[in-house]
Amino acid sequence: MTVVCLWMRDDLTDGEDRGADGLHLCVASDSRITSGEKVSTDQAPKILPLHVVCWHRRPDGTPPTSYFFHTFGYAFAGHVNICYAVYSRLSAMLYQLHATTQALPSLDGIAEIALKFMKAYFEDYLKVDNDPGQTSIILFGYDRGTERKHVFELQCWFDQPYGPASVKTVKSKRIEHLFDVPKKIVVIGSGKDSFLNKLKSATNDSNNENDYYGIVPSHIMDNELNPFGSDDPAVGGELQVGYCGNGPFRVCSVASSDPKKAFAYLGLSNITHGRINALQVAMEAMVVRLY
Repeated sequence: MTVVCLWMRDDLTDGEDRGADGLHLCVASDSRITSGEKVSTDQAPKILPLHVVCWHRRPDGTPPTSYFFHTFGYAFAGHVNICYAVYSRLSAMLYQLHATTQALPSLDGIAEIALKFMKAYFEDYLKVDNDPGQTSIILFGYDRGTERKHVFELQCWFDQPYGPASVKTVKSKRIEHLFDVPKKIVVIGSGKDSFLNKLKSATNDSNNENDYYGIVPSHIMDNELNPFGSDDPAVGGELQVGYCGNGPFRVCSVASSDPKKAFAYLGLSNITHGRINALQVAMEAMVVRLY
């Protein structure tokens, strides 16, 4: 499984997309994938950008032109194959949105399609009686149509009532989390209870509450990834983070205080991005440690 945390920061003073509310939606996750009790990898990306491109279709048949580009966030906990498959389908679809008017896609509408994809995969697993376990996907970001930040949690699982004649079925749920206060937080994954307990303990300290709340969640996540810090063997690997204000979602590198791991990026530690041909790769970095 995993642990994914979303929360609001009101202490980020910079950024071109800082809105009137002064809030940024932040996300942090571990990078471990397990199969049973075995670790499959500690380098799995679990926080991903979901790019949206809209094209204006002209009645005269001339090639369409793009009129809208935006990026939402996508994170998950649960069955990796299903979550990556849903992401792949969404990515391909959201790059090809056509309209004769300049309509804007809503995150609410994208979440509805994503849940249909999830249920379709679960139904396929049901045919071969292969239980993927409870799986959660979170879609989040700033919606230009509503001019608000939204967070949608999508859940799927197998349900089988008690009794000899019971039939196993696929159940699903969609939850919209309203981030209307600075200290709202959402956590999913097998490490949820441990994480929330540690967060509660940390924010009971008035210094953390007043001065550091904006980075306390990612600081605790970073401690969870310490070999001696986590109560859950399914949580581990490297910290990965991202954020959005009133603009596109951005995945960030993590700036480390450990000189042996200067940066971590989506599960890879001490990564050097370098160049692609003549282009310099310049990733934003988020500092998460309090020490």
